[in-house]
Amino acid sequence: MNKLKQIKYKQVITNLFGVAGYNLIAVTTILTICLLGVLILQLLSSNDTIVIIEKVVSGQTGAEATTSEAARYIGYIFASIMFVLALLILIILPYQVGKYGKMITRKIVTLLRVPDNISTHYIIKAGLSVTSFLPVVIIAPFIKLDAIFEILIFIAITDFIAVIAFSLQVAIGALFKLDFQKIW
Repeated sequence: MNKLKQIKYKQVITNLFGVAGYNLIAVTTILTICLLGVLILQLLSSNDTIVIIEKVVSGQTGAEATTSEAARYIGYIFASIMFVLALLILIILPYQVGKYGKMITRKIVTLLRVPDNISTHYIIKAGLSVTSFLPVVIIAPFIKLDAIFEILIFIAITDFIAVIAFSLQVAIGALFKLDFQKIW
């Protein structure tokens, strides 16, 4: 393997950890936004009749659904299309989130006018990891959800894993002696 391919291979391995970290931040941020939406819905409701999570139990026994052949084939086609779309999303979305996360990190460095080095980037990434946890801790007492404690634990663990992913990214980048500008 030539030198250029080796460097590219090392960059990909290093940036996989960064992409993982950015995607974990995206998951916790989306969950935080959803919880803020739940809180807003609860505050806007005049009484406590809003049901956030509802279990639907079917009481039908022995009922058989009949479908036509055309409906079955349409279902197969629809399921195939959804499967292909899901695969594309699983392949493309993490890469795009990683690129967008890199762009945000670099813009924060520019806005804050701090030294543009690997340590600064790591501190910003670690700070971004905790930004989704703090609002949830603040609004958690006001949300009427049975699983709020479990959601808090999930967000805390996910943020911690994101920080570990960024730490591994920095360590592997240093091990491979990569230029920090190439590290997402």
